[in-house]
Amino acid sequence: MKKLLCLIPLLICVLLASCGEDPNRPDYDIVAKGKSAYTVIVADDAPKGTVFAAEQLVSLIAEKTGVQIPVAKASEAELSENEIVFGASAREESAAVAEGLEMEDYRIQSFGKKLVIAGGTTEALDAAVAYFAETFITEEGITVAKDYAYTYLMPVRTYTLDDSRFKPVGRTSIQGTSLGADWSGSGVEFSANCKNDVKITLTIKKISSYEAGSYFTVYVDGVRQEERFLAKEGTTELTIATGLAEGDHTFGIYKQAHNVHCLVNYDKLTVEGKLNEKPADRDLYIEFIGDSITAGYGTYSAEGTTQQYFPYSDGTQSYAFFTAEKLNADYSLLARCSWGILAVKEGENLPDVYKYICYNRNKDLYNFETARKPDVIVVNLGTNDYSKGMVNNKFKEKTVEFIADLRAKNGQDVPIVFVFGMMNNTGYAYTMKAVREAGGEANKLYTLELPKDTSGGGNHPSVEGQMKAADKLTEFIQTKVLVSSAS
Repeated sequence: MKKLLCLIPLLICVLLASCGEDPNRPDYDIVAKGKSAYTVIVADDAPKGTVFAAEQLVSLIAEKTGVQIPVAKASEAELSENEIVFGASAREESAAVAEGLEMEDYRIQSFGKKLVIAGGTTEALDAAVAYFAETFITEEGITVAKDYAYTYLMPVRTYTLDDSRFKPVGRTSIQGTSLGADWSGSGVEFSANCKNDVKITLTIKKISSYEAGSYFTVYVDGVRQEERFLAKEGTTELTIATGLAEGDHTFGIYKQAHNVHCLVNYDKLTVEGKLNEKPADRDLYIEFIGDSITAGYGTYSAEGTTQQYFPYSDGTQSYAFFTAEKLNADYSLLARCSWGILAVKEGENLPDVYKYICYNRNKDLYNFETARKPDVIVVNLGTNDYSKGMVNNKFKEKTVEFIADLRAKNGQDVPIVFVFGMMNNTGYAYTMKAVREAGGEANKLYTLELPKDTSGGGNHPSVEGQMKAADKLTEFIQTKVLVSSAS
């Protein structure tokens, strides 16, 4: 009798095993012995490419095993553990599997007896199907481990610059899938988990009689690179970093030349790795408005010439760029040679074209309603007006009008600092009169004389002179402007 009682548990286990799968098995059968209890699940609104990839999987299974598995929309099939959840669907497991996938990435993962297949694109799903077919489908059937997980990440990725993870710098615009960035110091910042080389492709367009081109300043992990990266008319691929160790890295690439030298479209980024989230905005945002001084002309000495060709101009070595760097501020830099309040022909002075994103490219208006509001505006105009004898009451009246326009577009309380004196220290009485007439410091309007320096190319400030000006302006903004704004 005792022997019989001992045999009963063993008999029960044998009977259970003969009636169905052993729940303690480390794997499960999707197809076995010419049969399957599985359904392929797609989202109700799945793209045609996703549905086609699911049907391709079903076709490959049928071709190899002789078993036809049905395809059903998520809302039409009851929840079951016997599912192959395909692409983005209503099943909760698919969200976790698809997280972080992009481009040609794909992931195949088991959740108990449920299998989820997800890809960054429909092309990635096609690749996932091919991998699954080669790895698992046999004439005998399909068996998968319950803890199975496989991820394919594209090693080298190419991104277009309309991707929201890029942070534009300055007044820029999306041009198709490219980023148009034409002003001095304009460009793009981004972060990537990557290694080895990083390449950016850009297109230079000629718009004047000057030779078309620009040098570019590159920062990698917060360090300014010594090399000036050159691109001329047409499309150029620049390798902006080499031999990077695998990990998170930050990048910034900025145009040195000003807008009259050329237009720039940043087209593509190629990395061995993937983009991280868009870099966060800095706490402070400053807009700089000026002429060749602010555009950084002469920071590379033009030996024996005063021609304003692009090799001699570097907006990233101007007092404006240095000030933003010292204050850890985001910035926009609107500057070009010869500009003034009245200095060029009617309709083309800075106050006339301020409303455009970049008047050299087109007449698309800058959206002041949605754009980030500057915390401070710095204006350095008058040098060219003075040299042409145009600093007079009309100059003063136009400056007052410009103050009103800056306030109307950027907020009535935005502090505005008018700076002068970097190439000459006379002729600015009318600027100061305009500021006083518009309310002066009580109305958050300021004037500041910066150190004179004409030791650079074309009698413009040198890099050292630009740095001295940045030191004085930085201190003024910190101790006068921001303190007054906070009170």
